[in-house]
Formats: sequence, structure tokens, C-alpha cells
Amino acid sequence: MGRYDAVTYLKYLDTLRVSEGVRSIWDELRDAVLLVFANKQDLPNAMNAAEITDKLGLHSLFL
Repeated sequence: MGRYDAVTYLKYLDTLRVSEGVRSIWDELRDAVLLVFANKQDLPNAMNAAEITDKLGLHSLFL
């Protein structure tokens, strides 16, 4: 299997749609290295690291 890079942007202020976005990309990320960058943390209602981890299901990844 060849290596490829992908960038996916999820708007973390839109908490209702994060789960939708995550479901649509997990199959593509199965064998990928994952970097999560949470920008706009200074904005009101931005999710913190724990909330992002939970919404993305990062705690259930196999390392």
C-alpha cells in the first residue's frame, strides 16, 4: 500500500457536525499517521482538548 497525505479540516465550533465529519474520514485514516491541530482556541465556545479527544474518539485508537 502506498503512502499518501491528507489534510482534513473540521470546524470545532460546530459541535453537532464534528461526528459527521469524523465518520466520513475514519476509513481513509485507518493506516495513516494522525495529527490533530485545534486552532481558534481563543474563541468563545471552542472545544478544549478533552472535548476534541472525546468527539473524535481518539481514546479508542489502537496505538
